[in-house]
Amino acid sequence: MPLEDFLIPEETIHFRVPNIRYGNLEYELIITNKRVILYARRGLISKKDDFIAIKMTDIRNVRYREEGLISKKGVLLIDLPNRRIALYGSADAMKAAYQNLMNWWGQ
Repeated sequence: MPLEDFLIPEETIHFRVPNIRYGNLEYELIITNKRVILYARRGLISKKDDFIAIKMTDIRNVRYREEGLISKKGVLLIDLPNRRIALYGSADAMKAAYQNLMNWWGQ
């Protein structure tokens, strides 16, 4: 199923970045005007969609930080009412994701 099949009415994609880690899995991070989405197609023969969506209205706080001395890793922290999500990727990609998310969060 293509990603577009998961979008809700009047939802538009504004930012995409591949190779983001959440837990032990890799996703594509997608920021829309309504949600933050983690999306991946998994499986060699039988393809399955792995889809996590966070409504912008559920986000309480967003922070960005960098880790590492030699190879910098960017960390995007998203606070929800009952948990914190930590997304990891290259510093440049995560910084761009943070800036883009800040443009849509709270609108």
